[in-house]
Amino acid sequence: MNAVDGSDHYSKTSDEPPASLLTIILDTNPHAWTLLAPVLPLSTAVANLLVFINAHLAFNHANKIAVLASHTQKAVFLYPPPPSPSSSSSATNGASAHNGSSDDVEMVDGVPSVDIDANTYRPFRLVQESLINSLKNLIATTSPSTLSATTSIAGALTLALTHIHKTGTLLSSTPSTNSGANNDPSAGRPPSLASRILILSVSGDLAHQYIPIMNTIFACQRLSIPIDIAKIAGDTVFLQQASDATKGTYMKLEHPQAGAI
Repeated sequence: MNAVDGSDHYSKTSDEPPASLLTIILDTNPHAWTLLAPVLPLSTAVANLLVFINAHLAFNHANKIAVLASHTQKAVFLYPPPPSPSSSSSATNGASAHNGSSDDVEMVDGVPSVDIDANTYRPFRLVQESLINSLKNLIATTSPSTLSATTSIAGALTLALTHIHKTGTLLSSTPSTNSGANNDPSAGRPPSLASRILILSVSGDLAHQYIPIMNTIFACQRLSIPIDIAKIAGDTVFLQQASDATKGTYMKLEHPQAGAI
């Protein structure tokens, strides 16, 4: 058949790069962003970050993104957003009725109530709406009593590793879409997932989180997950150590300004 057709598309294998999961940790320390406001407001930094996220998603249709906020006393997901309490309870009740036991509730990959602009690529709009809405909710629920000069980088790194492991497990359990008509031995193998962590840091000393941060560094080393650091403000040796140990990239912005990210 190949001799008649004159092409090799029957035996051609895919040479696309593997799917990439980029997990971004945004330092949302209110104290640090207040000091940066005259030079680089948080809103401008988020707008620049969304451009970078869109570029990552546009590079490969299989690329994935996750954004976490490292806040003063907690770390939370900005995208994908966690399910609302009502949907969580209904999903749990449904799973219990069907299986006789409660299962984990999947996170919602998007914002169902968003009206999608016809001129905007749908994945871009879902990430934008979810990130902005979640960030607004995080800021609105932050009380003066919970403010501190530090940020929960260690907790955010732990959540990032958990999400990477879960996403990789789900992807590896998904059967390949290749037909296998060419009897290729590699056909049907689970697709690979290249994971990377990017931290946008504006806080200073993290000495009190040394042990948990080192634990996450060792985990990233074992899993070959690079940690990239964009140091917008402040100075901490631990994040530079995390980048060096995991073969990531450390970049410190000497003059942070709008458009520099």
